[in-house]
Amino acid sequence: MVDGEVVDARLIAAIRTGLLQHEDPVRGAGAQAYMKSNMPSLGIRVPEVRRIVTAEAARTPFQSSEQLRATVLEL
Repeated sequence: MVDGEVVDARLIAAIRTGLLQHEDPVRGAGAQAYMKSNMPSLGIRVPEVRRIVTAEAARTPFQSSEQLRATVLEL
């Protein structure tokens, strides 16, 4: 829940699952080194991230703009 709004937990889980299925550990290690960060990187190219998110979001429309906002912030 973000600011009292209910997030779409199913969508969040589906996006995270989709991203993990396309993880590229070698590319992720390179991205993490490039960014000089301790945060892990999945190594997924942006067009693939967009494809996964768009496909999952199209399956279930948001009930309101507030739910959209809360879900995006939770992700």
